Amino acid sequence: MFHRPVSRRAAMLAGGLVALPRLAIAQAWPGRPIRLVVGFAPGGSTDAVARIVAAQLTASLGKPVVVETRTGAAGNLATEMVVNAPPDGYTLLLSAGSQIVVSPHASATLSVDPVAQLAHAAMICEGEFLVVIPAQLPVRDVAEFVALTKRERGRMNYGSPGTGGILHIAGELFRLRTGAEIEAVHYRGTGPIITDMIAGQLQMTVASVSVAEPFLRDGKLRAILALSKQRLPELPEVPSSGELGLADMDAVTLWLGLHAPRGTPDTILDRLNAVLAEGLRSEEMSQRLQAAGLRPTAVPRADFVARIRSDHEIYGRIIRAANIRGE
Repeated sequence: MFHRPVSRRAAMLAGGLVALPRLAIAQAWPGRPIRLVVGFAPGGSTDAVARIVAAQLTASLGKPVVVETRTGAAGNLATEMVVNAPPDGYTLLLSAGSQIVVSPHASATLSVDPVAQLAHAAMICEGEFLVVIPAQLPVRDVAEFVALTKRERGRMNYGSPGTGGILHIAGELFRLRTGAEIEAVHYRGTGPIITDMIAGQLQMTVASVSVAEPFLRDGKLRAILALSKQRLPELPEVPSSGELGLADMDAVTLWLGLHAPRGTPDTILDRLNAVLAEGLRSEEMSQRLQAAGLRPTAVPRADFVARIRSDHEIYGRIIRAANIRGE
């Protein structure tokens, strides 16, 4: 059968017709309430940030933004839900960074590729982690702690809130980089870890600054290391992993971001980025995040994507070296 060649003009017209529905979606958006999906239970930092972001988006976009909790599998259920949602801007993911850059390497059950199958709209905030020990432990710094673990080989443990999570990875990286003779004990959350630390049943954990700070202030825990390039302004007495030459440890940070299903129109993604950047510059939103121990971080979309790709590569290397496999 003879097929008439399709002209270049006809092909361009056909492509334009395919793009029209997406253009119409973007021009009409938002026309109804938006779901902001969170993968962790209320009471944690991810949920707290989601509610701050939802309030900002509601005020700026003129439509309700409703936080919807979908817990399970270290945030993977929420990630999968958003990946499989229509790319129309009405289902968004408020992520902890580990959902995006750690789970693809460490999870045995994750069924999607969040780096490739999500559109990354905006970075919101970030914070640092600390290596903390019980205050009653007779050591003052990393070198003394590592020496103690070698003297007490087989009897030193650190608490981790789940296999394959970012804090487990941080603990294993600390063990690899320092030579500490210490093993992971896995819990279902940070609260019980802190309780057992104070009771002397654990000798170390990794925790965010916001979680650790009250116990540092009360003298129940001691911070021996900040996972950062330089010392933290709020904890100037705590040495940083950068100054101690502990490679890659400053890459293990807490960050939260906003994402949409792949295929969401760029105009929607750009608007989300701009609205959040404006909010993060405001005193009200900035103060609310800082009160949660987090640093507002507004960057262009391209920079956010570059950060995700870099972190994904770094965590993959760490997880392979430590032979970590989560649930």
